[in-house]
Amino acid sequence: MLGSIVLVGITLVPVGAASGSSAGAIVVTLPTGATVGRALRLDGRFDRGVAGATAELERSAGGGRWTVLATGRVRGGRFALRWTPRSPGLLAIRVVAVGHGRTIASTRPGTIAIGSAPIYCAAPDPPGRLPQGYGYIVGGVYNVGGPAPGITVCRGQDGTVTVTDAAGRTVASRTVGAGGSYAFVLPAGTYTLEADFCRGQASVRAGAGTHADTVCPVP
Repeated sequence: MLGSIVLVGITLVPVGAASGSSAGAIVVTLPTGATVGRALRLDGRFDRGVAGATAELERSAGGGRWTVLATGRVRGGRFALRWTPRSPGLLAIRVVAVGHGRTIASTRPGTIAIGSAPIYCAAPDPPGRLPQGYGYIVGGVYNVGGPAPGITVCRGQDGTVTVTDAAGRTVASRTVGAGGSYAFVLPAGTYTLEADFCRGQASVRAGAGTHADTVCPVP
């Protein structure tokens, strides 16, 4: 699971201000990681209002240059920036306040790791008519984890998924092909799914379906 870093007390120095002066401080919650194609919202505030300003999220373009990723109005000293990463990598980013066509203030840069988009298993086919008191489990086998921000990738090899009940008895088993998914019809109850060192948990309700993936941790 991705964590976050709260950037607190970063001095805002107005452009052209005298040495030692400041316009206040900014507080921005910066996630330590993000994923391609998944929208992010960065919330922040100035400890003093910056009347009429716009907050900008910027990334380093090298050589002291910055490009704008997202903008948001500052209202009551608060702002929200929404941005969807388009490519993986490590980015140096910052937040600036812009007013009357010039940069009023800027935070120090921070770094965010952008991970590749998830690769999902093929959609499972839900079963048809269910016996009385039965429900079903659908899902896939996924490699999840790795260095931040991590990966979520459908397992690219054949394997057998075994289902055990709350008493530890094996109640179902199925071979799942690379990139495939599974569907198990079972009585209402709590179950554990296993495939080699991969695990999943599911609670089945009568007459209903439950999505439960089997997760293979990646160091």
